[in-house]
Amino acid sequence: GATRIRIVDRVRNTGRADAPLLALYHLNFGWPMIDEGVEVVVPFTEAVPRDPDSAARRESFATLPAPEHGVIERVPRYGFDGAAPSASVVNSRLGLACDVRASDTLPHLFQWVWSTAGSYALGIEPGTSAAMGGRAQARATDDLAELAPGEERELVVELDFRRL
Repeated sequence: GATRIRIVDRVRNTGRADAPLLALYHLNFGWPMIDEGVEVVVPFTEAVPRDPDSAARRESFATLPAPEHGVIERVPRYGFDGAAPSASVVNSRLGLACDVRASDTLPHLFQWVWSTAGSYALGIEPGTSAAMGGRAQARATDDLAELAPGEERELVVELDFRRL
């Protein structure tokens, strides 16, 4: 009967050499929680679109558009200037919201908007790296976390559902 989901992962390097740590939690919301007009509230300090298509449709980051045919995904990455990432998905029509919070070990947050009719979805994605191109890009941009032998890192994501 609780309204909160708390995910706690402890990642430990049991090897004898440094090991990369790249994690991204894809929290997927679908209909009826998301629909045209749903607000995505993110207290960011910067928003970086992944590609030109995402940049051209920036207006759909804060308020979700109606489902469309032939639309490709749109992805911004948000920066928080050292604060732990958070976002709220707010559906005023349903009177329901979900607050997503991540620990400071997941310092980056992506928003994945897929507004294609028939498979309409929203992803809120806390992660360890700002790289949008996987491990190779994270390594190339010096944004790939490393765990020393025996080192452990705790990654925490919370979803808290509430009535408006």
